[in-house]
Amino acid sequence: MLGHHADASTDSIQLPRLLVSVRNAEEAQLAVDEGVRLIDVKEPRRGSLGAAAAESVREVADICDSKFLWSVALGELLDTPPAAFPADLRPTFVKCGLSGCGPRTNWQELWQRRMAHYGGAAVAVVYADWAAAGAPSAGDVVDHAAAAHCPAVLLDTFDKTRGSLLQQMTREEIARWISSVHQGGMKAVVAGSLTREMVGPLLREGADCVAVRGAACRGSRSGPLDRTALRKLVSTVNSTEVSRHAAVKG
Repeated sequence: MLGHHADASTDSIQLPRLLVSVRNAEEAQLAVDEGVRLIDVKEPRRGSLGAAAAESVREVADICDSKFLWSVALGELLDTPPAAFPADLRPTFVKCGLSGCGPRTNWQELWQRRMAHYGGAAVAVVYADWAAAGAPSAGDVVDHAAAAHCPAVLLDTFDKTRGSLLQQMTREEIARWISSVHQGGMKAVVAGSLTREMVGPLLREGADCVAVRGAACRGSRSGPLDRTALRKLVSTVNSTEVSRHAAVKG
């Protein structure tokens, strides 16, 4: 398994198939206790990629240490940057959203500037509802991610009130997206209000990793993590057999 920061090439990353987003140390400990090996720290009340407080990032980092992979959400690129977390922390992945960046001709430069500190940990984000979010198109983001040598690209939804990923994109569109990411030599991470029932099919259909928050919570995505829900998610992932050459089918 990769260490606690990502300096290795994409091909060397042993990416766990399940990512669970947590907001604090208590939730992170619960997730790792139930077998989650990729922990994402964010504040769901602040949006799709809401940034958590710097102290929460530190606490989650201490729990993951070098034993588990972990990532950090930085909010939206055009928002006021969150308070910087301690410089000695080296998350495996770091990401920010691109809402409002679509009309800007220099969004790639702005993204590079924000992510320069994180090197090979920077992950690009595609919003399935990119038009409504005013974000760059899926193709433009994937092309940028490949040029920037991102280890992975995240497909997510910006507006959580508009339904899940599968209500924003067809299976054929998801298939083409996953294929384009793989052709760029990157990992394809899929999120967007996914339920546990969606996890197995998306893995079988080619996603390298599925990322969840609400499916692991009691109630809505802003509620607390639930041990039983986490246990069922881990079991679903562990019991899902994936073909090495999996592809989405309509």
